[in-house]
Amino acid sequence: MIKLAFAAVALTAVGTTLYIARDTGSSEPTPPPVASVVERVATNPPEARAQHAPPAPSLAPAQEAPALPHKAIQSREPEEFAVVETAVFDRLKSTGPAKGAADAPITIVMFTDLQCPYCEKVHGTLDQLFEEYGGKLRLVIKQLPVHKTARLAAEASLAAEAQGKFWELQDKMLAASEDLSRDKLVEMGRAAGLDAGRFAQALDARTYAGGVDEDMKRAADLEITGTPSLVINGRRVIGNRPIEDLRALLDELLAKRS
Repeated sequence: MIKLAFAAVALTAVGTTLYIARDTGSSEPTPPPVASVVERVATNPPEARAQHAPPAPSLAPAQEAPALPHKAIQSREPEEFAVVETAVFDRLKSTGPAKGAADAPITIVMFTDLQCPYCEKVHGTLDQLFEEYGGKLRLVIKQLPVHKTARLAAEASLAAEAQGKFWELQDKMLAASEDLSRDKLVEMGRAAGLDAGRFAQALDARTYAGGVDEDMKRAADLEITGTPSLVINGRRVIGNRPIEDLRALLDELLAKRS
């Protein structure tokens, strides 16, 4: 069987930072889907790549250079603002924890990892945009746990949604993301106003594992492999973008609807 190993890669390109999951391949079986390897790599400009390139090894004629387990992404910028088919986006935005008017002219679908620091930054950016754009925005959350230790928290978020407390628990998990163990999650759930017994039972039974799997499948179908990633009215936006970029896109989309 193929073992999925996810590497978290930090890309810095025109202000974009995100964690990326990649398949490295192995012969050992493992239960899907979890992230097992985390690395961070910064995208460098062409002149910096030469500066930071490792020296070529001195090898005897009969030797071969050892294969690297992971290849750093050095020059590729993430594909931004790609268009998602309308029917696909309509299905994507139809389910999941959401806030904002259902008939808002702009819907933002966010793929998030609860231990991704850039996701927390994007949530802050979106909070500001919600204030600026009034009732014109709707936000739908999808879980894409790149970090192995964020998987149970992703399930916990759906368990909280079932009790009508998604946003309350999410805020607490983002604020204390360094420890998202089972007992800590139950403690957070109690503080968020959840029925702690029912919540703990859902975590232990992995009741919402299928819901997280479905979110991850939706991400894979869209070739989204990193967090934070947004799909805004069918336009894909990768990484922690400056708020000015998002304002420009929102204004463009609103102008098209007027």
